[in-house]
Amino acid sequence: MRRNKKRLIPLALALVLALVGAALAVPAITVNVQEIGAGGPKVVSVPGGVSTADVDWVLATNPDYVKGVKVTFDQPLDAGVTIIVKVYASDDDPTAPNTAPTTVKSVTLSSALAANTPYEIDFDSPIAIGSNINSVAIVLIGP
Repeated sequence: MRRNKKRLIPLALALVLALVGAALAVPAITVNVQEIGAGGPKVVSVPGGVSTADVDWVLATNPDYVKGVKVTFDQPLDAGVTIIVKVYASDDDPTAPNTAPTTVKSVTLSSALAANTPYEIDFDSPIAIGSNINSVAIVLIGP
């Protein structure tokens, strides 16, 4: 019986050393981050040359609900530009493909919009503040 135990001790020690060696052999992962558009030759033209947009929430008559947004752009927009507002909840990932936003509203400008002029966009139905509103995306499509 003692001989069997003496044989198992080196085997157990070899197994432990192999597991420790495998655990320490974790590869290093290098991640390179670059700005949007830096990786390809595709030139993206934003209508009006807009580089920033300020978004303010507009409360409904019941302050527990958001009825829309006021968007202010740093550059003027021409008539015919379409503004799309996408609102995401906290469990939505706007960067993931096929992620459906909580609310989407699209408006086409009937006349030019001057720079730094707030433009109010009302949703089709108000969003409850308790619905974990997390982020908003503004998409501009030229005429």
